[in-house]
Parts: sequence; C-alpha cells; structure tokens
Amino acid sequence: MDDGGWRAAIDAQGTWLCEHSDRAGNAAPPTRLKVAQAALENPNAAADRRRGRLWCPDCGTYWRVWEHQSTAKQYVTWPNAWWAPPEGYPSRAPYRRTRLRDIDRIVAAARELLPGLEVVQYQQSWPGDDDGLWFLTLPPRRNRTQIESPNGACPFTFEDDLGNLRTGNSVAEVVAKVLELLQM
Repeated sequence: MDDGGWRAAIDAQGTWLCEHSDRAGNAAPPTRLKVAQAALENPNAAADRRRGRLWCPDCGTYWRVWEHQSTAKQYVTWPNAWWAPPEGYPSRAPYRRTRLRDIDRIVAAARELLPGLEVVQYQQSWPGDDDGLWFLTLPPRRNRTQIESPNGACPFTFEDDLGNLRTGNSVAEVVAKVLELLQM
C-alpha cells in the first residue's frame, strides 16, 4: 500500500529531510533532522525495538523514528499534553509540511471553526503498521469522534462515542460531520 510519502528513509549518517513550503505553497528549504535529536519513547527496550519522536523546528511536523529500521514517519497530531513539543518550541512554525493530505486540510479547517480542537493520531509500535486513525476531541466536552483512512485521504469513516458509523467522501463533508458530531 502506498503511504503517500509519510515515511522517510534514514541515511547512513542517521539523518533525513523534512521538506517544507511557505504558507503560499512555494518551496522552502528542507530541514535535515537527526536521529540523535529524537527523544526516546521506550528507552528501556532493546536497541532493535526502540523508537523516538521529534518535531521539525521549521514546519512543526511530528516525526516518529525507528533508527534500527532506518525509518522516520510523519504524523498529523495537534499537540496536547502527551504529544506536546519540547519547551521553547515555536508556537507557529515559519513553514508547513510540503505534502499536505486531506487529513491536514480537515484538521486545519476544523481547528479554524473549533479553536480548542485536540487531534491525536493513533500510533502503532512499528512503522509498517496501519495508524490511519485520528481521535478528535473538543474540551471540555467529553464526546470524541474518530475518523479513519489508511492513507489520510478521502473517503474517511467516522465513529462517534455511540458507535454510529458514517462516511465522508470530501474534505468539506468530513469537516461538516466532525463539527456536527463534536457539537452534539
């Protein structure tokens, strides 16, 4: 299955490129990220099972890193307590990730209409696992919506706290359904 460019190969020097564009969509200089910069998620695991995480300082992309498998993978997450960037991290990065997907557009549109929206992408243990599941919550409400797509592109499947399933075939349709479900 095509992952839509969400993965990057880590080179022999332990680095990979995070590609950016400016807010107008013009190419911007990439940032070379380093495995050594990543905070370990599971430091007590054997070396071949360790993974790390870091945020690109220039676009804010959240990366998970599997050094032993030479893989880094982008995630679409709006930082909250668990996935919050390190202290001192800029609140608004100067660039954005070059390859935007439908999920990026959905989150941006929904956050514009619901400023307190929290978004967390499900994170599997291995880079080859399917983690195309996002949980959307609007605090202080308790209800939560999950949307799912294996590649971050429409169509998306929805499930609310009551187990109701729906499908959204376009970005606008998904945003409308997210707003409806979160404001119930």
